[in-house]
Amino acid sequence: MTGSDQPGWKPLYSTTWVRTRYFVEDGLIRPAGARLEAYDPFREGYFPPDSPKAGQSIYLGLLALNLRRETEIEQWVNRWGILGLCQHQIVASLHPAEFQPAGLYDYVRECVLVVDEPSRWGICYQVVLKSDYFASYFPALRSGDLTTRPRDPEELEVEELWSRLCEPVEGFREAVRQLREAYNLCQSWQSGRRSEDLFDRIGVQLTYHIHRTHNALGYSAVDDTWRDAWSFPSLLSALYMMLYQDFINGRELRVCGREGCGRPFVADRDRQRFCSDSCRNRVKQKAWRERQEQKKQALAEAPPEGVSMPSSPAS
Repeated sequence: MTGSDQPGWKPLYSTTWVRTRYFVEDGLIRPAGARLEAYDPFREGYFPPDSPKAGQSIYLGLLALNLRRETEIEQWVNRWGILGLCQHQIVASLHPAEFQPAGLYDYVRECVLVVDEPSRWGICYQVVLKSDYFASYFPALRSGDLTTRPRDPEELEVEELWSRLCEPVEGFREAVRQLREAYNLCQSWQSGRRSEDLFDRIGVQLTYHIHRTHNALGYSAVDDTWRDAWSFPSLLSALYMMLYQDFINGRELRVCGREGCGRPFVADRDRQRFCSDSCRNRVKQKAWRERQEQKKQALAEAPPEGVSMPSSPAS
């Protein structure tokens, strides 16, 4: 595995995620067998308001995907990795019961998790073998080609786990839809459409997805400094934390005003209506063409020069 083992940013806890090459086949996002790379999504894909890349965070790019196009999903996961839905659901089951998906805890209560390093998962695969809940994440395990291996998760190689971990395409799509819903709820609150129901829904959704994400300690060998980092059990948890940080810090969550775009973005100025200069210019060009068309129509309906319009008969 590369990335976290290289000089520079050194994670001391689970402050990294894993990415490799993926392809979509038979409804699954499957690893392509390329090398694994560890990276910090907060350092590479989340930017403060004063950054030139502000508003280009990973979660905003994910929300902008056309989920009907598998090629767009492929491109995104090949850059950032899968969402980690398997890890996310297992850790989510440790949340208070009122926030759990129905029956999830029953599937994982006997599962031994290496929760100290959730980004380098030592998942007990016998739980996958025992239940259908996680079957689609490890189709190779379900097919029985690892049934002769030891069942101690510490004896499973990290590379082997990640090289076999798949993600259902429909599960990926549903996770993005839920993240979009959370974004829209936060945007509604900022726009003044507040209610007790909205208050409760924001609290439940954000709490459920970020409750195992917290600050951690990291060290940079480049400049010999300690750094504040984030520990997170899944990339999806990290994306929710990015949304949470934007929301609680008062950054304006908006949706592009150009018809046909609707891309979510974080505004860097009060009157910003569009996600990009491209969308703003397209709206201006469309308005200019419409004005020109109105002028042409007015000229066509006007009487020829020198020809007076007949006056109305006197009453």
